[in-house]
Amino acid sequence: DNSEGGYTFGQPVFTPCGKSVVYVAWDAGGGGSMPRRLGSIYCYQRPAKLYSSSITHLLERLSSTRDNESVGEKDDKDFICLTQDDRLARSPRFSPKTSDGNCKLVYLCNTPGFDTHGGCMELHSLDWNALTGSADLKSRRVVVKEVRLPSNSDAQMEKIGDMSFPGIFTNQLPTDCFSEDGKTVYITTQWGSISKA
Repeated sequence: DNSEGGYTFGQPVFTPCGKSVVYVAWDAGGGGSMPRRLGSIYCYQRPAKLYSSSITHLLERLSSTRDNESVGEKDDKDFICLTQDDRLARSPRFSPKTSDGNCKLVYLCNTPGFDTHGGCMELHSLDWNALTGSADLKSRRVVVKEVRLPSNSDAQMEKIGDMSFPGIFTNQLPTDCFSEDGKTVYITTQWGSISKA
C-alpha cells in the first residue's frame, strides 16, 4: 500500500514519449512483506518492482502555471506494475526509438529473489510503444538468464581463462547502456581474475 509508506521509490526514467515515468518501488517494511526497513546500499535482496505512472496531467498543470492559464485539476491514471510476478526488479532503461515509434525497456530482474545481500540477476526486456507510453506486458523476454553455477553456463559463451560466464552481478545498468541502433546492451559484471606471466 503506497499511501501508508510501505514503499520507497527511486531510479526514475522518463518514457521516450515523455507521458509517463518508469521507476522502482522497494518494499521499505511496515506495509509490504519486509518486517522492517532495510538499507538500499547493500541490501540488494530487498523486494522491488517496476512501475509506470502517467504524468500527462501533471505536466499540463505545471505548464499552465508557468503560462498563467487555468487547467482543471485532472489526476493522472493510476500506476501500473510492470513486474508483478518478480520479487526483485530494478534499473529500468529504454532503448532508442525505432522508425515505427517503438523501443525496448530493459531491466535487471531475479524472479524468485535471493536472501543474501547480493546475487545473480537476469536481464529482461519488454516491448514499449513510445507513442502511447505503454508496455506490452505479454512481450516480456529473458535476454540473459540467471547462472546458478558458472561451470554449467552455456558452453557457447566466451570464457576468460578457464572461467565460464558467471552471470550478471551488478546493482544497476549504465545510464546509457544501448548501442546507437538499440540492438546491443552494454553492461559490466564481475568475472573473476587471472594472473598471466
